[in-house]
Amino acid sequence: MKEAVGINPLVTIVLLITGARLAGVIGAILAIPVYITVEAVIRILYRSRKK
Repeated sequence: MKEAVGINPLVTIVLLITGARLAGVIGAILAIPVYITVEAVIRILYRSRKK
């Protein structure tokens, strides 16, 4: 997974378990895309504030 999307394997496992516990199978499926989206938004906001 790290090579595909750049997420640490431990983080991936935690995301999947947390997503599954919060929202079942759908949560496990959506956990990684949501994480990647949130991470991208935070990076964009951080870069825009740096300028």
